[in-house]
Amino acid sequence: FLSVYFFSIMACRLVLLSVANVGFGALGVLCVKFSDRISAPGVDGHMHLFRHPVLQAIGQFGGELLCFIPFCCMLLIKYRPYVELTSERISCLSRLKFIVPAMCDVLQASLTLVALTETNLSVVQMLRGSVVFFTALLSTGFFRRRLYGFHWLGMLAILVGIVVVVASSLWGGGHVFKGNAFEGVVLIIGAQFITAMQMCMEERLLSKIPIHPLQACGLESLYASAMLGALLAPMYWLPMRLPHGHRRFRLEDARDALHQMSHNATLLVAFLTAIVAAAGFY
Repeated sequence: FLSVYFFSIMACRLVLLSVANVGFGALGVLCVKFSDRISAPGVDGHMHLFRHPVLQAIGQFGGELLCFIPFCCMLLIKYRPYVELTSERISCLSRLKFIVPAMCDVLQASLTLVALTETNLSVVQMLRGSVVFFTALLSTGFFRRRLYGFHWLGMLAILVGIVVVVASSLWGGGHVFKGNAFEGVVLIIGAQFITAMQMCMEERLLSKIPIHPLQACGLESLYASAMLGALLAPMYWLPMRLPHGHRRFRLEDARDALHQMSHNATLLVAFLTAIVAAAGFY
C-alpha cells in the first residue's frame, strides 16, 4: 500500500512539474512575442518596434539566475537531500565545466528570440517540439542508449509533424509573415538541435559531478549572462540593417532598449513577466 501511495505522489509531482514547465514556457514566449509587436520611442526620438533579442536573452538568463534563491535557502536551512548530494567537495574546475552548456544556452536562446521576429509564434512553439527528436538521436551517441521500436515510432510522428508545420508555414495560403518565414524555421530548428546538445551535456555533467540541479542551473545562467553582457558593447558598434521599420542600425543597442521600456509601461511589464516566466520554466 505504501509503495502505491508513494508512486502516486511521485506521478502527481511529475505531472504538476510538466504542466508548470509547459505553462511558464508558453507564457515566456508569449511575452517575448508581445514585446516584439510594441512600438515605443527610442533614443533618437522616433517610434519603432522593440527589436532587441540579445537583451531579451539576458533577461531570460536573469530569470534563470533566480534559481540561486531556492538553492541558497536550502543551503541556509541545511536541507537534507542537498547535504547528502553535496557531501563531496565540488572543485572550481567542475563548476567551470558548465560553461560549455551555458554557451549552448546562449546560442539557442539568441536563435530562438531572433526566430520569433521572423515567423509566427505558433510555428515557433510547435517546432520547439523537435528537441525531443534531436535529443533521442544524440543520446544514442552520448550515452550509447538503445532505442526501441516505440521510440522510433514516436520520433517518426514528431518528424512528420515537423514536416507538416514547416510546409504549412512556408506554402500555406492563409499564413502571413512579417519576416522571412524560411529563415525563421531554419533558426528555430537549429536552436532545438543546440538545445538537445546542451541537455545531453548537462546529463553527463550531473551524472559525474555531485552538484544540485538548481546550483547547476544558476551557474549556467551566471556564465550565460556574463557572456552576453560582455558582448553588448561590441554589438553596439556592429552595423546591421534591421527590418520592420527599425531606425537604428546596430546589432544590439541596450541603451535604446532601456529607453523604450522606460517610456512604455506595457513593454516594461511584458519584459519583466518574461523574466519571471523564465524563472518558473527553469
